[in-house]
Amino acid sequence: MRVSTFLLEALLSATSASVCFSHAKAAVRDIAPLNRRSYIPPIGKTAIKDVRVFNGVEFTPPQTIVIEDDHIGSFDSRDVNITVNGTGKFLIPGLMDSHIHLSQPTDLELLTSYGITTVFQMSCFNYTACDMFRGHTGLCDFYTAGASAVGNGSSHSKQFNVSPSLLWYPNSDAVEYVDNAFNNGSDYYKITVEDDGPTLSAQVALVRAVHSLGKQVMSHAATIKDYYQVVEPGTNGPQHIPQDGLLNTSAILKMKQQHQFATPTMTVFHYGLVEDPTKAPQLGSPHGSDYKYVRANVGLLHSFGVPILAGTDSIGQIEGAYSTLTLPHGETLHRELQLLVDAGLSEAEAISAATSVPAQWHQMFDRGVIAPGKRADLLLLNGNPLENINNTMDISRVWVQGIEYANVTKNRNAWEDQA
Repeated sequence: MRVSTFLLEALLSATSASVCFSHAKAAVRDIAPLNRRSYIPPIGKTAIKDVRVFNGVEFTPPQTIVIEDDHIGSFDSRDVNITVNGTGKFLIPGLMDSHIHLSQPTDLELLTSYGITTVFQMSCFNYTACDMFRGHTGLCDFYTAGASAVGNGSSHSKQFNVSPSLLWYPNSDAVEYVDNAFNNGSDYYKITVEDDGPTLSAQVALVRAVHSLGKQVMSHAATIKDYYQVVEPGTNGPQHIPQDGLLNTSAILKMKQQHQFATPTMTVFHYGLVEDPTKAPQLGSPHGSDYKYVRANVGLLHSFGVPILAGTDSIGQIEGAYSTLTLPHGETLHRELQLLVDAGLSEAEAISAATSVPAQWHQMFDRGVIAPGKRADLLLLNGNPLENINNTMDISRVWVQGIEYANVTKNRNAWEDQA
């Protein structure tokens, strides 16, 4: 999907002298201010009483969960200032979107309203602009890749008029490229694999350079040919999933052997191949693409035990060169969970794909489960999502690092007509 890597850059780089995206409608200077009254500051301890708690497999019998400052506290009823009645409700960890593209800090408010408390941005060509997403108290936590390795002459480079100074060339130095990204605050690295993108030998060099720093690599690959290529050099997390054929067993076994995880972003494929096939050419789907391959490949990876992470490739709404593309933030992650269940994951496994699994594989060990000492990122639901995964949309309350977010979504029926 060509749209995924650069729609954000078209927005965030619109004011940059080094990269010009004249078709971008939005620009950094137009970013709306955050609503600082959208969260409720914590006052001492909060006790969520008589609530059933997701433990990664099932919901426990009713118990009390204590929020103490920014973390889950040990049970202690003393000095509780706020009591929340959890009777008949279900508590899960705050959700994580492992592949997203934000355009303005107010997107964090929308994400938080849907119970998404951590996001992983997949590439950023304007480090100053991306820094604006970091460190907003009471809102979704933000991590990002830096400028990704995009090949000179590739579809991405041509379609989005990427500055020559930011492209990858056959004689480019992997260590220099990687050091530049991490010296500018990248949390992990991104390689865009496609025709005329970095060759296999270049990917090997880039992966080696990143791993020498103790960091992780994510690799864009949305076709069979590209996916096989990203498995070989041992990238940590292939992004997307083949849409034009079935993965073979040897490639999947190699992923297992190399401890690779997959972020298939089923939602964007469903959008471009099922919901609105007229968008498929704009999204870069090659001839022979079919959603049946997306669904089947996710099922194959899951059946072999390859870790599956929930990511959406959501972009919000983009107007310009593509007319209008809309893949909204927030609700799309709940849709991703529905599609993962459709592909063969259990409801518990789908929830884990957006909680404990990304916490483990993105090495965010302070979150993703509900246990004493972990970040108090919590999502309180009115219905049991293990009985119906759509119930992740039936949101009662949201906490981010112990701070309650007031404006939770009431969009209970989003996507259900298409499920």
